[in-house]
Amino acid sequence: MNRRVSQPEIIEFDADRPIALVQRVEQLIEDRNGWVNFQAIIENQLIDGPPARAGVFGWFSSKGPTAPICTWVPGELIRKGGIAPDQIGIQHPGGPRAVLTLRENGLALPEHWKRVSDHPKRGLVLSSTATTSPTDAKPAIEWIIAASRILAGHQLPTVWGAMVHLR
Repeated sequence: MNRRVSQPEIIEFDADRPIALVQRVEQLIEDRNGWVNFQAIIENQLIDGPPARAGVFGWFSSKGPTAPICTWVPGELIRKGGIAPDQIGIQHPGGPRAVLTLRENGLALPEHWKRVSDHPKRGLVLSSTATTSPTDAKPAIEWIIAASRILAGHQLPTVWGAMVHLR
């Protein structure tokens, strides 16, 4: 069977006003057909996946990429009529115990989300505790951006980019 793979859609947005990203995630939640990766654009590059660390010692590091890579995956429709939980994630350079770092910086987990994993290399993954609706996108995206800024350990630019992938 020949399956056609579409090119990802690229969206550039202002992290302080992520309207374009929120609207696109709202559509993904409604359609349940795809996911989005987003991050700060550093040196005019948007990387779809973790940037490589220099040298052989990158393999032994307990930290993720230098610029956080964020993901929103709307839950898929389940055969029996339900919907799998949405998941959000941040692959980051903040090292182990990201939830503790965020809490120490005054940022609690967003309402209706629970921690699934908090791994130094694979990042922080949260799962929705309720079926998300498009209206849930804005506060969760604002939380992801705020958390990324804390976990980056350095100033991030306000220009961000997103790659929307359809299933």
